[in-house]
Amino acid sequence: MTIDVKKAARLLLEVRATGMRIAELPDDCRPTNLDDAYAIQSEVQGQLKDATEGAVIGYKVGAAADGAMKNFGLEEPFAGTLLDQFMLESPAGIPSDGCFVRVIECEYAFKMADDFLPAAAPYDLDAIVAGVASLVLSIEVVDSRYTDASKVGGLQVIADSGGAGYWIKGPEVTDFHDVDFEDASVSLLVNGEEAATGQSSNVYGSPLNSLAWLVNHVCLSGREVKAGHYITVGTFNTPMPVNPGDYVIADFGQLGKVEVGF
Repeated sequence: MTIDVKKAARLLLEVRATGMRIAELPDDCRPTNLDDAYAIQSEVQGQLKDATEGAVIGYKVGAAADGAMKNFGLEEPFAGTLLDQFMLESPAGIPSDGCFVRVIECEYAFKMADDFLPAAAPYDLDAIVAGVASLVLSIEVVDSRYTDASKVGGLQVIADSGGAGYWIKGPEVTDFHDVDFEDASVSLLVNGEEAATGQSSNVYGSPLNSLAWLVNHVCLSGREVKAGHYITVGTFNTPMPVNPGDYVIADFGQLGKVEVGF
């Protein structure tokens, strides 16, 4: 069955414009496989980029934990696109009406120093790590154009820009090679009180594994990862909903903190 990709994109973009969320995509434009889902995502992100004269600044990984993959009915993580109009520098402020939902994920990201081209994929982990300029501390604010994203399945979440809302860029760490990526931790504070903790092992076993998955996913699909792109690789913590008026800090210990208020 061929689905109507443009109709799906139009509906998801209408939600952003009107604020009227949908329960799920209709049968004639609901993705039934990964190709459908990514085709819709590409159409949505392309139109958002064109409408705002924005630019792609990188990519995100979603569902990097085994439990998240299972909940979404997926066998691997998924990818999304980062657009510059949704990137903010820490400490950041997001208007209370700037998101439909506000779900906090504390994440490592990587700023790339080298280009990774489709023709040379797949790349091994050592080559990818050698092409990293810096480790970046970050918060992803997950959002959804569905009334309940937990009920629509992974394919519809992928179609909906991979659940992307805002990405908050924190401190950059250029000397990151001594970081224990398999045993790093974060503390999530909401209004000064610890609300959650998380471990880097939740991110595909290691954030470096997630980085490698994303670079190869993008390149094997015929696109490229460019020098200067940011790759945010998945959440340390169980995603945490917050409310308008809350102030959130992701504390990565000696590496630094990322802050955002709503």
